[in-house]
Amino acid sequence: MKRENPKEEDEVIAVAPEEIQAHLQWGKAHFEAGHYTEALKEFEAILKTAPGNIETRVWIRKVKEELTKPKIKTMAEEEITLAKEAKRKECI
Repeated sequence: MKRENPKEEDEVIAVAPEEIQAHLQWGKAHFEAGHYTEALKEFEAILKTAPGNIETRVWIRKVKEELTKPKIKTMAEEEITLAKEAKRKECI
């Protein structure tokens, strides 16, 4: 399954019954990559075709839990941010 523009914000996903497993895999891949909004779009699209899909409902719950968690930067991310800020100040 090829995506033309997976980052498009207003993308509407239509899921045929035979494509549910493929979209479930896409949603899981987005989730594992930390792309929770994209994962949620995939899972919600599945529910439009198969509203009783329990596995999809479980994944939606997981995604929503992740989306409500506070954002915490790792030490490495914080160091990169500080280094970028220092470079900007040097350029001024």
